Amino acid sequence: HAEADLVVPAEFTCPITRELMTQPVSTIDGQTYEEVAIERWFASGHTSSPITGLSLSSLALTSNIALRSAIESYLAEQPQVQARKREFDDLQSCLEAREADLKDAVAKNDDSVPRAELQRVLAQLRLAQECLTACWIP
Repeated sequence: HAEADLVVPAEFTCPITRELMTQPVSTIDGQTYEEVAIERWFASGHTSSPITGLSLSSLALTSNIALRSAIESYLAEQPQVQARKREFDDLQSCLEAREADLKDAVAKNDDSVPRAELQRVLAQLRLAQECLTACWIP
């Protein structure tokens, strides 16, 4: 994950993925998981707790806002996270500027670069932006 060298308190990690949670949610039995991980657990047909193995009376999930805030506060105090955020912001700005340049070239029918190549690069830039956003921790 984005902060591989960051020592994370165990309470901040998902018991399913063993990774830092960014969207912690609680199940009916009070256990907390990363939202996507527990949703996948349920989608695969499980109706029990991944931790206890006991059947859950409901598959409803509740956002654990207090834990999410604690994780965000903890990360905001870590110098390596702050440096990573600056890198992310710089890269995001570069991608947005390049995308704007390429869109302008397409709009002007700039023949110096084939239109198919411009569309391919734009698609790659959008994918890179989605990956950066998905991988970035608050």
